[in-house]
Amino acid sequence: MKYRRLAGLLACVLIFSLTGAAFAAKVEITTSRRLLPSTLYLIGTYDANGRADACVVDRAGIFETARKIPGDRSSSALFFYIGIEPNRQTAKNIESSGEFTVNIPNTAMLAQADYFGLVHAKSGEDYFNKFSVTGVKFEKAKDINAPMLTECPVVLECKVAEDANGIKVTRTFDDAKHKLIVAEVVKYHVDTAALVKEQNNPVGQFNTVGADPVFLFSGGGTLAGYYKTSERIG
Repeated sequence: MKYRRLAGLLACVLIFSLTGAAFAAKVEITTSRRLLPSTLYLIGTYDANGRADACVVDRAGIFETARKIPGDRSSSALFFYIGIEPNRQTAKNIESSGEFTVNIPNTAMLAQADYFGLVHAKSGEDYFNKFSVTGVKFEKAKDINAPMLTECPVVLECKVAEDANGIKVTRTFDDAKHKLIVAEVVKYHVDTAALVKEQNNPVGQFNTVGADPVFLFSGGGTLAGYYKTSERIG
């Protein structure tokens, strides 16, 4: 029995050493391009005149606060943050309304999503309606004043968070290209096609392949571009 356990341990060590060997060596590089793949998000907003817009954001993330009541998951809050150029119309819309949606596109709408990232909406008389060009449908969010993109399998309704003094949680860094905006997720929508079963348990039933999200690698070179989820490997 002892020898069998020893043999098993040695086998595990061999397997782990082989699987990690391909990425063992590291080199330091000098680049201003990001070499990290990220999920592609469409940030939906309304301008001051109530006209819908959406733009591509891939500098984003999500986090959760500590539970107010120990052991009570429902008391925790979910937050989403984005990094966006302050001069973009989306940033101005969020500054004005304090609300936006996070829409995760699938591969079927990749061309439209890419268009939303290439064209700027602007405002006033220069407003450009990306939805009329792409044919992407939207509806007003349930709890906030922002558009939800109908075809996107996952949509988050977000309100810009405020600190104890009622000041919006944003941060602009000296000479930075992007402004950081932190918002609380007030409602979470998941399409039934992205669930294994039609039941209100997305954490246990979420189907990543069914949701078919798009990932972006913008590091430059021939491998830069959009990618999709293929299968679960572990």
